[in-house]
Amino acid sequence: MHNCTIDGCTRPYKGRGMCTTHYQEWFRSVRASSIPTRAEVSSFWSKVARKDKGCWIWTAHIGTDGYGTISVGASPVKAHRLSWIIHFGAVEPGMCVCHTCDNKICVRPDHLFLGTIQDNTADRDAKGRQCRGERHPDAKLTEEQVRLIRLRYRRGCPVDGVRPLAREFGLCRSSMRAVVSRETWRGVLP
Repeated sequence: MHNCTIDGCTRPYKGRGMCTTHYQEWFRSVRASSIPTRAEVSSFWSKVARKDKGCWIWTAHIGTDGYGTISVGASPVKAHRLSWIIHFGAVEPGMCVCHTCDNKICVRPDHLFLGTIQDNTADRDAKGRQCRGERHPDAKLTEEQVRLIRLRYRRGCPVDGVRPLAREFGLCRSSMRAVVSRETWRGVLP
């Protein structure tokens, strides 16, 4: 069996000498970096609300992830990515088109920058856009409940041990263990 030809990757290859992950990255970059036709560029601009100041808003289809999308050829492309391609040219494989304005439907080229996934994540974290704690849509506890759990917890206690606390707060035991051991909810102080 052959391995991926990308340096440092030891996974088996799928196509073009690359593993599934690297192949999909390559395929998306080739597809999304294709040069749009004059008609596609015209169609793009007909779906943009341009302003002198502020964001240029995408007014057409918005995907479930909140980003504008448009078809280039037969493939869907993020609207902000197509804006970058129209203004600056192709996007290198492995690069993301990121927003300085944090508006997912903005396509204004001076609000966009190229970066890696790590750059985009660092930008998100620096701006405090990560949903953490009780702001996260899947949170099952509040910070107050986390403090209460940590105050009450007694290892192996039949009343305030992991199992009874998990039952009381509607969590599984492993999630409760993560709360009391501070693997999760690290930012909540006693």
